[in-house]
Amino acid sequence: MAKGTKQENADPAEKASSKKKKAPKPDLQKAAATPSQLHAGHRKRMRARFEQSGFSSFSEHEVLEYLLFYGIPRVDTNALAHRLILAFGSLENVLDADEIDLLAIDGVGRSAVNAIRMYKEIGAAVMRFSRKTQCLRTYEARREYFYRLLSGENDEVFYLTCLDDQLNVINTVRVADGAPNHVELQKDKIVRLALRHHSSFVMIAHCHPRGIASASDQDVHASFGLARSLGGVGIKMADHIIVSKNKAVSMMETGELSPIHC
Repeated sequence: MAKGTKQENADPAEKASSKKKKAPKPDLQKAAATPSQLHAGHRKRMRARFEQSGFSSFSEHEVLEYLLFYGIPRVDTNALAHRLILAFGSLENVLDADEIDLLAIDGVGRSAVNAIRMYKEIGAAVMRFSRKTQCLRTYEARREYFYRLLSGENDEVFYLTCLDDQLNVINTVRVADGAPNHVELQKDKIVRLALRHHSSFVMIAHCHPRGIASASDQDVHASFGLARSLGGVGIKMADHIIVSKNKAVSMMETGELSPIHC
């Protein structure tokens, strides 16, 4: 009988060993990279993803991580983004959170808070400086407009919106600000501003950052007094909107104000 070839006569264990791939050589350059260099590469890849398709391919924590890049430029923000999502339950809740609550999270400093606040502040600024015609004829439009403007505030602030005779926005002005529950209506200033912008109607709005979107007796009384002052110069008050962290309410819609009073 003919002798088998060397391969046929080889031990089975030797055959299996010969088929194993050689282990890749380590990349010593990558292994020697500092944490900052590794983070830089990660950020570069995330920026490339964003440039290609925006946030469409990002997970919830990655959106927050990317946002934090601009407040914490030299630190890995991935772990912090995870902690914030776990603490508040969702990206939306993180963006709506009070500064005090954010600062209680390990790793969150003033720079991170400012980066998170910037998201809503930009939206509010775009609305204030928009050149597009915005009509506030419906209650829904009013609630949406002022919610976007005020829901990110941490202190109580007061806005005046001047409108033409079709309830189109002419201008929106921040009139007063202060600690929660302590904004004083400045009637004379509001009347002057309304006249300066040639208003036919005005709407006022303020926020309850740590309360509910509901008119207090003081809110109702102040609204009636302001409506009388505006009526004296031929300007009507169309509504008073109250905004909390998660809701906006129209006092005209709830019946706490009415055309008779304004």
